[in-house]
Amino acid sequence: MVYLIVMIPLLFGLGGIALDGLMLRSVKTDLQSATDAAALYGASGIRNIGVNGLSASYAQARQGFNDEFAARNAALKPNQQDQKMTLATSDIILGVWDNTNRTFTSNSNATVANAIRVTARRTAATGNSVKLFVLPVMPSGSSFSDLTVTSIARLIPGQEVPMSIPATSNPWLAGMPNGTVANNNGNPHNNPDYAPRACPIQIPNITLTAGNVLTFDGINGGANNFPTDVRFNADGNTGWLVNNKYSQLRGPEHGKSDIKSPINSLIGVFLGPADPSLTNAPATLDFSTSSARDFAQLEPQLKQTFFIGDGLRDNGVTQTFKVPSGTTRLFIGTMDEYEWNNNQGGFGITTHVTGKVMLVK
Repeated sequence: MVYLIVMIPLLFGLGGIALDGLMLRSVKTDLQSATDAAALYGASGIRNIGVNGLSASYAQARQGFNDEFAARNAALKPNQQDQKMTLATSDIILGVWDNTNRTFTSNSNATVANAIRVTARRTAATGNSVKLFVLPVMPSGSSFSDLTVTSIARLIPGQEVPMSIPATSNPWLAGMPNGTVANNNGNPHNNPDYAPRACPIQIPNITLTAGNVLTFDGINGGANNFPTDVRFNADGNTGWLVNNKYSQLRGPEHGKSDIKSPINSLIGVFLGPADPSLTNAPATLDFSTSSARDFAQLEPQLKQTFFIGDGLRDNGVTQTFKVPSGTTRLFIGTMDEYEWNNNQGGFGITTHVTGKVMLVK
């Protein structure tokens, strides 16, 4: 009986510690998820200027924390109180993340900052510490516990490269050495294309990583495969569908796939560092129908020629293109079936590499 009298409070206390510990861990997990979301969303706005002169990162961090998670994360409300948590300005710090030393240094200059640190607090000082359920009934038990979590997210900025693409740009000469000939198998005019004169344009000063998302906009100009003043826009002459007809393999050429696409349209191809002709070409993509050209996102393979057109869906929404594994180069040219060298016109196009954010700490 004496042992029971002594042990029961002790067991009750240990159980209380365990229950409150589990509850605190759950609340901390929810709070950390919300803070991570705030940091990620805030980092994506570092390069923008928001409303009222505040960096968009501050507004986006608050929105990510309060709006997106308040409805589903109990951690965003103090226990038994119907009010949202909010992030103070001092809880959101712009700065520079040093990836080598893995250190964060505060810097409020949005042209220099590449990261954001968000701290969320449930403390007595902020008036929303976590209420405990079991321990307060124990002798000298505390009724509340403080929680503080921090998250740092880094912005890897996107890139933007404007270029001019002549209508004489033959995609199947991409990555090939000078003197390489293309479309000389039965060419009706016996006038094939040669590198470098008819090579497509390699997009310069651009970092391509597998999984990067590209968009193309600002597309203007026109092209025609005949010497005439008539010009077709970047979607090409949709009433005339062609493939790379006079290559040695009647389609694939120099390791790059064939394609079925409107003549005079803009097309691209991703390449690695090696000579593309050393390995077999991938499968042919077919863009002969309007529905095939109305894709939301395209994921071409390495060396697989693909349709770009005007870079927009039929409803005006920007199309996205996912960079395949092994890519180091992107080439853009125009579509024809042979003899690019006498084509007329060309296009202006801006290639965008979408920036990304990631949690670093």
